[in-house]
Amino acid sequence: MPQPLDYLISDVARSHGSVLVGGGLTCLTGAEAELREILHTRALRTLGLRALAPTVLACTAPRDAVLAELRKAGFAPMPAAADGTVELPVIALPAVGPPAGPRDAEPAADPGEAADTICRADAAEVAARLLSGSTPDRSATYRELERLGPHLDSAELALLADGLDHRHAVFVTYRNAAGNRTARGIVPLQLYGPWLRSFCLLRRAERDFTVTGIEAVSPVG
Repeated sequence: MPQPLDYLISDVARSHGSVLVGGGLTCLTGAEAELREILHTRALRTLGLRALAPTVLACTAPRDAVLAELRKAGFAPMPAAADGTVELPVIALPAVGPPAGPRDAEPAADPGEAADTICRADAAEVAARLLSGSTPDRSATYRELERLGPHLDSAELALLADGLDHRHAVFVTYRNAAGNRTARGIVPLQLYGPWLRSFCLLRRAERDFTVTGIEAVSPVG
């Protein structure tokens, strides 16, 4: 074989297959520790997850199926668009009537089964709204939340008050009476006594939370 041809074949052999192009992947991104836990959760093995990087997992299962399985396993994932922007379902929230008492452990009827419309939570827009003239006046809702939750800082109280006044979703870290901590997106509906009635985006049903049990509040997205 002529030497130039031998060199050409060798060059092609070295580069062939060094770049792989796949398709139809659902990607999960997040903290390395949480993704490692997801990867080793027995109940999620049917998804065929594999690690592409310490903070990236991927599988060929549809996104909605992955979200459903993760939630079933006790995780609190959020859907994201192709550009990484968090997406929130627009939910038809129930009318708020007189409170019947705490229902933290009891699921209510799901008012939002047909929630396919998607909106995007823009963190910059949330920050701009909070820094505008609408929140520094400290509404009655803000003052009541401040009384019930003095452990929350002013930004967290403003987010929670804004969510309650305008039915905007917020992300909360919550510890219940048994000491169990969860993190989830909620749409605050009504404040009564020490309780905050909310629509839980994780359980897709109404849940009641004590304000004292809310350990942290952050914008969704």
